[in-house]
Amino acid sequence: DDTITVTAGTAAHGDNAAVTPGLPAGIVAGESLLLFAAIRNTAATVNTPAGWTIAVGGSVGHMMVFTRTATAAEVAPTVTFSGGAAGDTTSAVMTRIENARPVHTTRVGPSNPSAQDIPIDVIDLLSTTNVDRQIAIACAWKQDDYTSVAPPAGWTEVIEASTITGN
Repeated sequence: DDTITVTAGTAAHGDNAAVTPGLPAGIVAGESLLLFAAIRNTAATVNTPAGWTIAVGGSVGHMMVFTRTATAAEVAPTVTFSGGAAGDTTSAVMTRIENARPVHTTRVGPSNPSAQDIPIDVIDLLSTTNVDRQIAIACAWKQDDYTSVAPPAGWTEVIEASTITGN
């Protein structure tokens, strides 16, 4: 089966603390893995976990996308943060990508701490990933409560993780 599949593990959240997201089910050596992590404090940063690489274009400081190729004995990473304070929510989630090329380029942003809607430039995302067997992935982050998520037309939502941990 050549169907491209994206599977998410369980999101992990903390209060200005390191987090370890759950592994996605069914990881096979050689598949692409993505790790999305963020801290509520926009002046803080996400540290790169051992064995992971910042995806090209995957950095806004307080939210990051990391990538790696899965091994036969994959272990969930511990994600740490710098510059946070008590009450700063930390979050991380992993996804596995089956039957697609490794992700080399991504686009994170804009940082949208309080606006009602998060703008996603779908045309820009698609133009950077218009390669056979590659997919476009949009990661969004909101600093405060929300009531619903509506992915752009034609897109499929993989995971929606929220928490009341921290602020």
